[in-house]
Amino acid sequence: MKLCGIILAAGASKRLGRPKQLLPLGESTLLQRVLKACLDSQLSRVILVLGHAYEEIFQSISLINDPRLILVRNLEYHLGLSSSLKLGIDNLMEEDAFMVILGDMPFVTSRVIDLLLARFLEAGKPCCTYWAQNRPLHPVIFHTSLRDRFKGLEGDVGGRQIIEELMGEGLVEKVTPAFQLPIHLDMDTPEDYQEILRIIGKQNS
Repeated sequence: MKLCGIILAAGASKRLGRPKQLLPLGESTLLQRVLKACLDSQLSRVILVLGHAYEEIFQSISLINDPRLILVRNLEYHLGLSSSLKLGIDNLMEEDAFMVILGDMPFVTSRVIDLLLARFLEAGKPCCTYWAQNRPLHPVIFHTSLRDRFKGLEGDVGGRQIIEELMGEGLVEKVTPAFQLPIHLDMDTPEDYQEILRIIGKQNS
């Protein structure tokens, strides 16, 4: 079974005031960190959806030479997260399933991705999600048989509504790893950035 990762990283970072994808985290950037996690995993391909500040962000990752990485430019990123998600899905090829990963979640690791992939294959359900704080979090895997459910999404929304519908149908495998990571932390404000820097510094000390 082939599984493709879709990284959503097209947003304008309005609350942060500068492209969050380029923020330094240790010896890399936020987006480079997310990309490394995906490319170090068992994903068969990785679709990276960019939009705002495309040229600058492209230059920051231009040295990544991996045939599994596919760049897609969302010219309508101003229409919200749903436009990037649908564009990523439109660029799937022969994959059997796809994993949605947000480009601003620095604590998603290859270990988390591979655990979700393994559980998805074992469970045989069409959806598998990271589960913490009594709610579904990214990353989340969808079988490609579900792709038509995404066509009606509009605005700055992802797949949460679809996950909730699938949960009601008993079609979601929930994964809570034995190892705990602050997966839920994303980066929308300067305060978020400082908190993430603090956690990374603590992990590295």
